Amino acid sequence: MLLLLVLLCFWSTHARPNFVVVMLDDLDILLNGTAAMPTFQSALVEKGTSFRGFVDVPVCCPSRTSTLSGRYSHNLNNTNLGWCGNFKKSHEGRTWVKLLKDAGYETFLGGKYYNDYADFCESNVHVPSDYTNVMLMCNDNLYFGNKFNVDGKMVKANESTYLTNVIGNASITWIDSAAKRGVPFFAYIAPHAPHVPATPAHEYENSRVYSKTAPRTSNWDVAPSDHHWLVAEKTSNLTEELVNFSDELFVRRLQSTMSVDDILADLVQTLSINNVLENTYILLTSDHGYSLGQFRLPSGKFNAYEHNIRVPFTIVGPNIPANVNKDVLVNNVDIAPTILELAGVPIAGYIHDGTSFVSQLQQHGASAWRDRLVFEYWGLGYTERGPCNNGTTPCPNGAQALEDAPSNSWSGLRIVNQTHNIKFAEYRGKDTDPISPSSTNFTIGFDLNSDPFELENKVLGQSPWPADFINRLRNELWDVANCESDSCP
Repeated sequence: MLLLLVLLCFWSTHARPNFVVVMLDDLDILLNGTAAMPTFQSALVEKGTSFRGFVDVPVCCPSRTSTLSGRYSHNLNNTNLGWCGNFKKSHEGRTWVKLLKDAGYETFLGGKYYNDYADFCESNVHVPSDYTNVMLMCNDNLYFGNKFNVDGKMVKANESTYLTNVIGNASITWIDSAAKRGVPFFAYIAPHAPHVPATPAHEYENSRVYSKTAPRTSNWDVAPSDHHWLVAEKTSNLTEELVNFSDELFVRRLQSTMSVDDILADLVQTLSINNVLENTYILLTSDHGYSLGQFRLPSGKFNAYEHNIRVPFTIVGPNIPANVNKDVLVNNVDIAPTILELAGVPIAGYIHDGTSFVSQLQQHGASAWRDRLVFEYWGLGYTERGPCNNGTTPCPNGAQALEDAPSNSWSGLRIVNQTHNIKFAEYRGKDTDPISPSSTNFTIGFDLNSDPFELENKVLGQSPWPADFINRLRNELWDVANCESDSCP
């Protein structure tokens, strides 16, 4: 409360703060995904505050619609309304970004909006009313020659024009214009990198990175028998072909983020030249993490493991302490109430499931905070990935691994406090089963203090938790698995 009063006093005599959210696509934090981003390190991490960041669901589209709506995926009703929760019908024009716009902010979205491209490209091309201007990409997995919705008109980029550069240039040009005109602004910059095929820009395609192999973590190329069948059934080691594919993808992913780092450098320079850097909050995060051979999954996301649900989460801006790393749980649905509070925009009547972390943007004396988050997933289907078509499709010769299935559907709790560092999740038989304990057919639990790589399932492993402790976790999970608004942790 004290920080908020200080900020309100500051805004009463100064320009309203600006906001830039940089949302990357598939960027991990636990597998060194930011290792080729020196500007991220110097301009954000060293000058801002980083949190223990998570996503509510580890796959692109529902994570993005959760971020932009401020709602958990289970409240977007994905299985009934479509993979993205029918975002256009249910939420377009009613998001927290629209509240900023209605409060006098100019708003911009450049890059990846969400995956239902038919909602806003080609025959349905339009400017979503949440935004003053847009430059939305219209094709997945295409780093050269992509199509865009530019302020309601379809535009195709030249085949030699790199996607990340297009997104970055358009975003920086818009921010420069808004800053020069002295209007408060919000920009959501969403590069496609490092999503497969993680094609680097020509200027970086031969750049050296710190390693030619993906991190050989303790859970790399192992398949514990007490894990979900999607992992447990992988009784053979990764083939040489899949190992090479994963390693090559790791290198390309790092090379592709070099162009994202260029955006950050241009962003900081543009804000500085226009004398608005000190009055602008910049938040960088990702829609989820990634796998690169962990539990014999050579690529992809989709799973309840830490490397899939943990993401970078760093914010820099007015009154935010520099070079602080806080072991505080935040996630993507928290972005909405936080930015609205920092902007001084009334939140009454806006339904959201997150919690503003403004109270945590203090180096000392921060108020009490939550010790748990909900995370969840609905299996896409039997999804296989391998080295064919740059990792975007199964291979005709069978050189691939199964990474997802309908029964890879789960609800979970991530708990961190002074006594526990726990993950607990319960699986369902298929994605359309009710989110209910009656649907549970498999349970996992990990003690990440003693087992940070989630190698022993403490529900079924050799030294399981006591039955009463497991039952307590089960009850705590189902108290919040279908939470809404104030009932969410």
